[in-house]
Amino acid sequence: MRSIHHILLPTDFSEGSQPATELALEFARKFAAKLTLLHVYSAPIYIGAFGEPYTLPLEILEKSRNDANLALAQLQKRINRTQPHR
Repeated sequence: MRSIHHILLPTDFSEGSQPATELALEFARKFAAKLTLLHVYSAPIYIGAFGEPYTLPLEILEKSRNDANLALAQLQKRINRTQPHR
């Protein structure tokens, strides 16, 4: 049987991503595999009533990015508590 050495866990931090997160953690523990987290942040672009693109105000975009960074850091701490260090 092949061994798993490295797991990539892409996440959007949604409730729907939790089962994949739990499975990745379980596999990482079982195989003593390295776990890499991935979250891609992209600022949403909206189309206005007259077809003109616009984005949200900078303060809201920065808060959204900071929230994503915080969620990623919290997930990393959780993983560090449950994973043996390699």
